[in-house]
Amino acid sequence: MNSYSLNIQLRDKYRFCKPQLPKFKMAGPTESTKDELDTRPDEDPPAEDRAAIKSELGIANEDKSDVPEWKVDNDYSFYQPLDQSQKEIRLVTISPGDFNEPLHCTLVRHSDSWAETSYESLSYCWGDLGDTTCITLRHNYGSLADPTSESDKCNEQKFNITKNLDQALRYLRFEDKPRVLWIDALCINQGSIRERNYAIPFMVDVYRSAECVLVFLGEERQSEHFQGMWDLLNMLNAAVERAGVKPLWQHQDIDKTLDEIKIVPRIEGTGSDSGLTTFRMHMSMIFSEFFNKFPWFRRVWVVQEVMNAKRAIVYCGKQQRDWLDILVMLCWAAKSSRSYAAGWSGTHMYDELPPFLWTRLHAARHGDIERPARVPLLDAITKGRAFQATDPRDKIIALLSFGEDTHDIAGLPPRLKPDYGKTASGVWRDMTRQWIIDHRSLDILGIIREKIDRNNQVAANTIFITQLSGEESKKSSTSGAVELPPDGHPSWALWHAEHPGSAPQALFRLQNPLSSCSIPLDIATLDNPKDPNILNIPGTILNPITSVQWAFKRWTYTDEDMRQFNHSKTPALSVQSGVPVAWGILIGAIDELSDDSDAKQIAFSTRGRGGVTIEPYPNGSSLIQAFVEALICRRLSKRWFLPEQPMSLDSADPLPTSERADLQTLAHFAAHWARGCDPEMGWIPGQWAERLRALAKHGSSRAFTEMCGYAEDRCFFRTKRAGFGLCAQGARAGDYVASLAGGGTPFVLRPLEVRDGRASRFGLVGECYLHDLDIRRVTQAAVDRGDVDTVCIV
Repeated sequence: MNSYSLNIQLRDKYRFCKPQLPKFKMAGPTESTKDELDTRPDEDPPAEDRAAIKSELGIANEDKSDVPEWKVDNDYSFYQPLDQSQKEIRLVTISPGDFNEPLHCTLVRHSDSWAETSYESLSYCWGDLGDTTCITLRHNYGSLADPTSESDKCNEQKFNITKNLDQALRYLRFEDKPRVLWIDALCINQGSIRERNYAIPFMVDVYRSAECVLVFLGEERQSEHFQGMWDLLNMLNAAVERAGVKPLWQHQDIDKTLDEIKIVPRIEGTGSDSGLTTFRMHMSMIFSEFFNKFPWFRRVWVVQEVMNAKRAIVYCGKQQRDWLDILVMLCWAAKSSRSYAAGWSGTHMYDELPPFLWTRLHAARHGDIERPARVPLLDAITKGRAFQATDPRDKIIALLSFGEDTHDIAGLPPRLKPDYGKTASGVWRDMTRQWIIDHRSLDILGIIREKIDRNNQVAANTIFITQLSGEESKKSSTSGAVELPPDGHPSWALWHAEHPGSAPQALFRLQNPLSSCSIPLDIATLDNPKDPNILNIPGTILNPITSVQWAFKRWTYTDEDMRQFNHSKTPALSVQSGVPVAWGILIGAIDELSDDSDAKQIAFSTRGRGGVTIEPYPNGSSLIQAFVEALICRRLSKRWFLPEQPMSLDSADPLPTSERADLQTLAHFAAHWARGCDPEMGWIPGQWAERLRALAKHGSSRAFTEMCGYAEDRCFFRTKRAGFGLCAQGARAGDYVASLAGGGTPFVLRPLEVRDGRASRFGLVGECYLHDLDIRRVTQAAVDRGDVDTVCIV
């Protein structure tokens, strides 16, 4: 007995299939129609009677383990199971009609020859699963080839779809002929975990085989600058035509080509052009507003849908453009966000743009649209966390096909195979563990965002600068609302919610050999854990943290930021650059937070100006050397830090390439410092001030800003044995720096359980950089002494 036969018998006894609802306009039914619907006699049979009939017909009760958590409320028993041995799928035929007519759709199964069938695929945002409207959906179980056949093996139901899908279908259906589409919400039984798992491996092929992927963003009126974006598209296409180059999406480096074709006049020399500045400001507003108003650009599943399409068309209402044109605009917006957008808005335009995984995947194609878009899985997953998804599991499952080692979904190890029967925490946990096993590395732990507590507060020892008072002051100390992992989620496992105030890049990407651990990783133990929530890693505990300073900011501060400082002291100082602020806190040129309860402010100390004595770093070098090297996480030539060594790029004498590069780095640092609140370098000791002032003219403040990318939002910290470095904002005094097998950086661990005076379990806070500590040498010495423990991370 199948579900079709059951529904027929239920219909006969209870008139289970409701009559078709009266037709009414988009504005909604009249009051009389509402009364009809509210008093209709056709109701679903009572649950106990339905269960009794199932029992009488020998049909088992619904398998609750097969029911997903995220779905639109519908009766999914109308769906007959697909024959998986025949690789069956369903396609839906949208009956013709004008915009306001009710929607009628027919589902037809197709065997493994469906790839040869002419159909299109729809890419759209589901929207609110609770905000739905009703359509008529027919299930055709007769002819697999003819969706219009009037087979008696047809079942019809009223089916709820989201308002977004309803809008898309009304805009995209033809008035005079049917349209055959693959739509995930209709063609997959969303009420069955087993069918969703079955569909995942071939979804790439579904979009790849479609004649065209139809991308529905929404209506034109959703974007105030919709027409502006269309005008920019036309201007860009005209510039490409004037330059006589191939389409931009065929270029390996779109950024470089955008510069070469000279879309707008360049500024020559150091002068400015108000017209060009106005244009750039207007363009930035168009980009940020357009991409923000259409949530499609931030939904994770749509990446697979268009990046695998042989052709894709983007629809805004009835307006349409080729997807590749929109993709080029994404690249242009990303380029703009890096160059000038922050200056005019006081914010970073890249925060307003779609996740940069779009441009990363396009770059992986090297200008060849037929080439698969594949990147290292870690890149896909970490950049993909910035996308949105109703189901947290989708931020892994939807991106596996883009991984260089995971694109063959059917051949994945059990931990990585898509399984909606797992919890979201289990999916993220298993992916993290499998990545460590496959790559024999802990690099994946280096991109975990810093931890915050259940009240969404950053660790108490972090210093904040704020001009607010009372409860507002406390609120300003938060790092923004994020979805915290569920209780019991391992501290070492990635989670889908991105921390908005965290460092954008992982320190392990620097490939610093001094930071690598020399202890071998035990793969067998990792692959067969007694408890999947515990990560047992060989390692050694190095040093306790004694203090954590304020987070470093590399970007220019806004006027609002500057107003939070106390200017009542003489001389008045302003803050325009993150380097002097971090330096001032580090060396004590900035006093601690004032005691004024009405306005928590920072007060500058004049004792630091002109006569600051900077103590040597414990290894014998100067603290300024350690400071610069910690910011850029790279060792510089010791020669330039000798007391009497002249530093000059004016000399005609050739320098070795490496030494010249190091001296140029110091010039960039000097230029960046001089641009801040201390242009005369009054905070720098006299001898150093003279040497750096001479270098500043040869440096680029922007170049040093870019170098400091790895320090962004990380905190300076000190350890008990006078170590100095950078750590995640979540670190606090009492945590430990540890070297773990397979780690490319040291890690900060928090003791959670102490036995016999020693911590037996730890929580992972994040990776760190500890200046002048040769991790490889230290851990090798521990191995030689037999002083390697199993570190238990929960």
